[in-house]
Amino acid sequence: CREASIIAELTGLDSARRLPAQSLKFTEQQHTEALQFQAQQAIKQAASKVLYITQVKQAVKEIPDWGAFDLNDRRVARWNFDPRHSASATWSYDENNLYIAFQSVRDDTPMINGGVDVFTLFKTGDAVEFELRSQPDKDDAKIIEGDLRIVISVFQGKPVAVLYNYKVPGTTEPVPFSSPVGTVKIDKVVVLDRAKIAIDRGNGEYSVRASIPLSDIGFSPRVGATYRGDFGVVYSDKAGKIDELRMYWANPSNATVNDMFSEAQINPAAWGRFKVEEKK
Repeated sequence: CREASIIAELTGLDSARRLPAQSLKFTEQQHTEALQFQAQQAIKQAASKVLYITQVKQAVKEIPDWGAFDLNDRRVARWNFDPRHSASATWSYDENNLYIAFQSVRDDTPMINGGVDVFTLFKTGDAVEFELRSQPDKDDAKIIEGDLRIVISVFQGKPVAVLYNYKVPGTTEPVPFSSPVGTVKIDKVVVLDRAKIAIDRGNGEYSVRASIPLSDIGFSPRVGATYRGDFGVVYSDKAGKIDELRMYWANPSNATVNDMFSEAQINPAAWGRFKVEEKK
């Protein structure tokens, strides 16, 4: 409980006056420069985000329990928007599977999503996201082959994982995501049918544990390599019909809502880094 008593004195009202009306110019060039500055700041902030990843601590049959993950500070991403919106996340792997874990995601309406299109669940309600550059030791700012996003949510009442693979050679019919602002085309968008997912809901929070075959996403973690990536949480409105907030571990500028074009994109330049270590 916090209490305060404040006594304030306001002076100078006798000399207050209205400023004359004036016009302000904001040119297209200034807009472009502002966007460039925002992007540069995001890249600088992302550069400080590093997690040290290792293999699971114990054998996993289908869905990992929490004991399979090394949850010390250097291996867990923690971030928040405010006291009512926070999360932690990590990932691990073995020879066959990628394991993703989101823990203690603060949410007044834990993991609800009323979306009717499985490919746009990131727009219609709660979801968690894992973004990854599956090629090791690559710092290209633009999207390259193997850059992907995995969205985990619920569809028709059941857990689901959807893969967005942004650049796949030979693609002739990419999937479009449009708004009045523009259209982004993603080369491959599929439901990960072999994913195993557990969603644990509590009072004002939820957690997610998922197992995804490495071969289904074209990823083969290598000890000693560094992979770019990010974690994100999408928050729905109270009815689970539309997203109202997006917050990411590494990318501070990826918070746009109400625009399908922007929300379907990824920004590898503002991803953090995952350094894969020997199992200890």
